[in-house]
Amino acid sequence: MEIQDGCNLSGIVKAYADILVRICHDIHAAKGSTDEVNQHPISVLFADKIYDLATKHQRGENNHEAFSLAYSACMEKLNGDEG
Repeated sequence: MEIQDGCNLSGIVKAYADILVRICHDIHAAKGSTDEVNQHPISVLFADKIYDLATKHQRGENNHEAFSLAYSACMEKLNGDEG
């Protein structure tokens, strides 16, 4: 539950990656599905926190537009066009 107070995106992502290994192991050992991993309560809390941090300065704006701008910026960098 401490994750909800976190403000360091890289630390939160690393913590989630570490925990996700155990979640995957437990769910797959029980013959569970990827959807169960994705919708596990811990996954939901981490995903919500990551979303919260990634969109913190975009609240009130059209999140689809913010996503589109971020996607375009990444594609430009990928294509070497940092204009």
